[in-house]
Amino acid sequence: MMHLKFDTSSCSRWDDRIRHQSASPADRPLHDRFWEAYGRPPQTRASAFRAAAYEAMNVGIALPWAARHGHGDLVERGKRELREALEALWRLRS
Repeated sequence: MMHLKFDTSSCSRWDDRIRHQSASPADRPLHDRFWEAYGRPPQTRASAFRAAAYEAMNVGIALPWAARHGHGDLVERGKRELREALEALWRLRS
């Protein structure tokens, strides 16, 4: 899944997991070192469900911002990504 990129200065604090997934290439080594020291969470069905839930929340925050600021392209992309996240949640629900 892709992540919408936009100015977060007017938004609430992003979850650490989302920030890691959307880290810039320059910041990626720092994030990788953190996960090496902290330990990556196991790749389970539950963690996949949680990741899809975070994705849906991320897009849910981005969509109103994009609409309010007239970014129609991001709104359309966000709708697609939200649909993908919801489909993943549906598949992983049990």
